[in-house]
Amino acid sequence: MKKIALISTGGTIASKVDEKTGKLMAGEQTGEELLSKCNLNSKGLCNRVQVVVRSLYQIPSNQMSFEKNINLFKVMKQMAAEENCDGFVVTHGTDTLEESAYFLSLLWDLDIPLVITGSQYSPTENNTDAFHNITNALIVASSDDSRGLGVLVSFNDRIFTARYVTKIHASNINGFGAPRNGPIGIVDEGHVHYFSRPFLNKTYRIGDKLPNVEIIKEYMDMDNSIIDYYVSRGASGLIVEAFGRGNTTLGTAERIKSAIEKGVIVVITTSCPDGEVAPVYGYKGGLNDLLMMGAISGHDYTSKKARIKLMVLLASGITNKNDIQIEFDKN
Repeated sequence: MKKIALISTGGTIASKVDEKTGKLMAGEQTGEELLSKCNLNSKGLCNRVQVVVRSLYQIPSNQMSFEKNINLFKVMKQMAAEENCDGFVVTHGTDTLEESAYFLSLLWDLDIPLVITGSQYSPTENNTDAFHNITNALIVASSDDSRGLGVLVSFNDRIFTARYVTKIHASNINGFGAPRNGPIGIVDEGHVHYFSRPFLNKTYRIGDKLPNVEIIKEYMDMDNSIIDYYVSRGASGLIVEAFGRGNTTLGTAERIKSAIEKGVIVVITTSCPDGEVAPVYGYKGGLNDLLMMGAISGHDYTSKKARIKLMVLLASGITNKNDIQIEFDKN
């Protein structure tokens, strides 16, 4: 029998209705409450999985932080060592789920599965997806085929890698997808089926503090003095979510050059949901121009995940610009 730890952190999946306002209050239910409402008998889980519960946080998704994720990582590592857990399921609010999943994937150096899930509808609603998603996540975490795949996200019967998963709908039950490569597997009638095996992220060792890295989103006639502001505030890095293939306005390009000259690491990503940046244009402000200034190509990283990657790289001691580019080239 597999021993799977269910760790709850809050979110819509743990919400209750405020009797006074009629509005949802995320993170109100404990992990024990959630598990008690899951029908583990329906998929035969009760015969093959022992679930231990840890209610770590009871917060809405907008209160999750990297500090909390570092603590979550430490808790899971300790449980794996001291309680001999065979896998982990983390319930999480959907708004920041993809960020937590990717951050943890850069730290998760264990072979056992770590599966993150959430829900689009409150467990108090008739059409909730909460208990279905928790049950599926337990199935994924207990599957031998999930070992060695890094951090996974299980949502609405589909399984995604932390690297490419993203929230694609604000409210629909099919809330998560991966425009770049799609799901790597599914859960069907209690069974896990994988279509492909992902290239695993390299993992890093970091301390408790992360450097300040900010995101700049490019748009027509933007006030790009925000770049100067972040530099003046001591940002160690900037992620520029550029147009298409990695192109910026001339004003942004000038400020990127200035930031790089001051020692700030600048990574260029695309605002498009699919595709990647490439130095195909020769005009000023194009990616080729920015690379010549010393910027780093973020390839097909989203701006959020490029930010997380750069924060972790810098925190792990990788600070040389060429070395950082190599790390972005790998994954």
